Amino acid sequence: MKEKLPIYTKHYSHSVVEVYLSEDNSRVSQIKCLTRNRCRKYVYDTQDYIEKEMIGYKEVEKKLINH
Repeated sequence: MKEKLPIYTKHYSHSVVEVYLSEDNSRVSQIKCLTRNRCRKYVYDTQDYIEKEMIGYKEVEKKLINH
């Protein structure tokens, strides 16, 4: 999946979550970074992501509507 700029970013006191949408709009990637450069990537189906109302799901919906 080719990723560009995040469509949503959430800052917490000890972590940052960035949300990306795939070019074909079928998947959402969530990259969670903690202190000391510990990062993990999670990939979800777009519809599941929206249904579960995960972090930044409203921005994902907006992107899908605008395409």
